[in-house]
Amino acid sequence: MLRAALHRYGHSSVKGKRLINVDLPTGQLELEIPEGVHPPPESSIDLARLLDVKPGESVLDLGCGSGILSIAAVKLGQGVW
Repeated sequence: MLRAALHRYGHSSVKGKRLINVDLPTGQLELEIPEGVHPPPESSIDLARLLDVKPGESVLDLGCGSGILSIAAVKLGQGVW
């Protein structure tokens, strides 16, 4: 979603970014957070570490943030809608 917005409005609209490293059971995840976008709260990071989904199950992430829960689910081998 962010990539589509950057494509539509151009990279010049993003003045800065920061990198956030998150340790998940499936390995380290590096999130690039553009300026003006809220980073995931610690509670979302904790939830991403606790996801208990099995291969073949689907996950629906209704959030509108960084997508950390969807990313964590995909790293566990899930299909995400």
